[in-house]
Amino acid sequence: MTGAVDHVNVAAFLGDLAASQPDGLAVAVSNGRNPDGTARYAELTALELHRRSDRIAHALVSIGIGPGVRTVLMVTPSLDFFSLTFAMLKVGAIPVMVDPGMGIKNLGACLGEAEPEAFIGIPKAHAARVLLGWARQTVRTNVTVGHRLFWGGHTLRDLEATAPHDPFPILQPDPEQTAAILFTSGSTGVPKGVVTPFRVFAAQVTALREVYGIRPGERDLATFPLFALFGPALGMASVVPDMDASRPADADPQRLFEAFRDYECTNLFASPTLIDKLGRYCLDQELHLTSLRRAISAGAPASNPALERFQRCLPDGIEVLTSYGATEALPVSSLGSRTILQETRQLTDRGAGVCVGRPAPGVEVRIVPIHDEPIPSWSEKLTLSQGEIGEIVVRGAVVTHTYFRRPEATKLAKIPTGNGDVWHRMGDVGYFDDRGRLWMCGRKGHRVTTERGTLFTIPCEAVFNVHPAVRRSALVGVSRAGDTIPVLCVERVAGGKHDAEGLTEELLAIAKRNRHTQEITTLLFHDSFPVDVRHNAKIFREKLAVWAARVTGAGGFLGGAVARALKARGDDVRGFSRGDHPALAAQGIEQIRGSVADPDAVARAVQGMDVVFHAAAKVAAGGARKDFYETNVTGTENVVTACRDLSVGCLVYTSTPAVTFGTNDLEGVDESIGYADHFEAYYGESKAEAERGVLAAASDVLRT
Repeated sequence: MTGAVDHVNVAAFLGDLAASQPDGLAVAVSNGRNPDGTARYAELTALELHRRSDRIAHALVSIGIGPGVRTVLMVTPSLDFFSLTFAMLKVGAIPVMVDPGMGIKNLGACLGEAEPEAFIGIPKAHAARVLLGWARQTVRTNVTVGHRLFWGGHTLRDLEATAPHDPFPILQPDPEQTAAILFTSGSTGVPKGVVTPFRVFAAQVTALREVYGIRPGERDLATFPLFALFGPALGMASVVPDMDASRPADADPQRLFEAFRDYECTNLFASPTLIDKLGRYCLDQELHLTSLRRAISAGAPASNPALERFQRCLPDGIEVLTSYGATEALPVSSLGSRTILQETRQLTDRGAGVCVGRPAPGVEVRIVPIHDEPIPSWSEKLTLSQGEIGEIVVRGAVVTHTYFRRPEATKLAKIPTGNGDVWHRMGDVGYFDDRGRLWMCGRKGHRVTTERGTLFTIPCEAVFNVHPAVRRSALVGVSRAGDTIPVLCVERVAGGKHDAEGLTEELLAIAKRNRHTQEITTLLFHDSFPVDVRHNAKIFREKLAVWAARVTGAGGFLGGAVARALKARGDDVRGFSRGDHPALAAQGIEQIRGSVADPDAVARAVQGMDVVFHAAAKVAAGGARKDFYETNVTGTENVVTACRDLSVGCLVYTSTPAVTFGTNDLEGVDESIGYADHFEAYYGESKAEAERGVLAAASDVLRT
């Protein structure tokens, strides 16, 4: 595609492709199954996509969707999605793209903030718009992709039917003119609309082509809608498999491989979750991705075991390229899996962070001191030395300058240079090594600052993730009596044979041996980590931190408060929990570590006590029934037995309002309501059974 790098409007890249390869495939989208069970696809050639987007461009202008009109586009990856997006770019209308996985509340807030004048969507999106009042004050024009129901406006089918077939004169925009507003997912903060000028879109297309060596005629297995859109602009056909792009964790790897095989794809752009799923499937089925020239993983660092598995499915000489970037700046850097697996993974496992490679051509990267406030102006004096961990900032043609109508967020994320350019603060922390490679150490907002120093997530977590029983871990900070306690949340490998107490001992021993983790003495086990909505790979540490602060026991929110209050009034206090709690120890509170599911450990803790406060429980919205019963029921039985056997006079058991809650709302009730007849969650069910046991245990010897 000669001359493509000179285009400002990326829609012109499609015109180049239509001229050079008119019959070449541009888009293929999964479209159900054939009678024999094989996959069926809907397709457009480059010329067909170019001409159809021309017709739609004429139609949009005819109903008032012209240059500068902010237009919500809520259409699933389909031939309509590609045709509409290129049509809007040709017209100069501004697509407002919001990730549907961010939730109803965030969706409404983002659409209200964008103040769109037009709304193009599938029927489900329009129904939500009408019923929930999305952008009700500003939307004047509606287009339904599919059947229109109880709302007004136009349908895409009717508009196309009456549109002229003449070529559409593609807008030649000012480079700074807004091409699109792309909302971040909100997985690492409040969703924000990234204002993307035409020049940035064009620069990103050029950079992706140069960094990854993409050539015309290639075919991409497109699992991420935004990158799928780049496909035809890069001269590469986009093959959309049978999957929900907003829920990659639920994708069927068999369907992914099927689309890959049917079109002999040469490129794959996927989240680490899909790299992991597809790699496992291919190894299990002894399949190989024989036509692949490169795989690009982005969204979060892919785990080393996942990369290793996937590498074994690739042809000789082909590797996974891990891409570092963000909606605001893409691409920033990349690194191949061979270098990761043969060299940098060993350093990662010892706490060095994740190497993300050298900066892409034309992208400058610096490390500056960590601040949570705006930086009013740029100076090279801010730059830290090689090896020092700080905040990662980037500058270049692929970097956006503003958020839509969020001046405070823009001020916080951008550092003005004084000549109209900016440095974008990635929100990540990291450092450069002595070979000029960038290492990422986690999100700035996820760092845990204690009296002894600062702990960063990736260096700490990687040390524990090498344990075969650990699927993944997450470092969070929990406030206790004015102190911040580093807590490691651990998600175990499904079906693992390590019991919680034994694994706790092993992980705490690991913590003591590594300089990054010596301050971590509290471990919590979680069934399934909350993750982000877009890639299902970024751990939602903010939610985990709330959960960790809520977890009960001597070191938990309630148990810790009781222990401190008893100590303050002069009682001798002993705490029993799964981890160590330095803040309690500093107050002279004795600590015994163990699980309430272990009767011997419970007996050791209860020995010699006059009163026992039992506040330990498994608290979660979901999980396996046996896990709730092991802690909440069996654990409570162990506490009752120990109190009886060791002549404890009083047992105070902490229950929950959940024991009364079944399927109906409750208002204005007290404890006389009794237990629910049916429970929607194992937590309430198990706590109710435990409470019954405690009440039944009351006697002249043991008050409960």
